[in-house]
Amino acid sequence: TSQLSPTNIISTAFTAYEQVPHDTTSFTQGLSYGGDGYLYETTGLRGKSKLFKIDTTTFEVIKSTDIDDIYFGEGSAYYTDADG
Repeated sequence: TSQLSPTNIISTAFTAYEQVPHDTTSFTQGLSYGGDGYLYETTGLRGKSKLFKIDTTTFEVIKSTDIDDIYFGEGSAYYTDADG
């Protein structure tokens, strides 16, 4: 396993440009910026996990999809295969 050291850390600095409202009952488990210009967020709470498609200019939820109760919405990644 690799160890983090001051020589292999790229940056610990960031700048928050804006804060936007967020559902306080949702626990973000995955957040991805899609190649289609939307944010994709998965939330985790056993039996209540969801996938959100979010407009990046208004931060409005464009689409909300419940994840089946047998799954837990922990983590996500935006992926497009060779077929689009």
